[in-house]
Amino acid sequence: MTIPNLMTAYKAHKLCTQFLKSYSTIQQAFKQMEADDVSLDSSTYPDRTFYKTFIKYLKGATDCGAYGSNSAHVCFNMYRQIMFLCLIHIKL
Repeated sequence: MTIPNLMTAYKAHKLCTQFLKSYSTIQQAFKQMEADDVSLDSSTYPDRTFYKTFIKYLKGATDCGAYGSNSAHVCFNMYRQIMFLCLIHIKL
């Protein structure tokens, strides 16, 4: 019974580590954009073009082609769920 619990804890820790690394990378991209005096307000860009500017600040990033009204919603929900799991894992 302890092995499954250890595996679950390990997977949660690994997921949180990956999430925090990704979050840090995104923060650094925004800081670099700000330093380059590039607008961080996506509403100032024509429809669906902010990502083209943002992606230039990420090493190895590729465009997955997920456009449409549901793609942002799915990404946000995944982000929220992972953040919640990390908060539970690190017990903040």
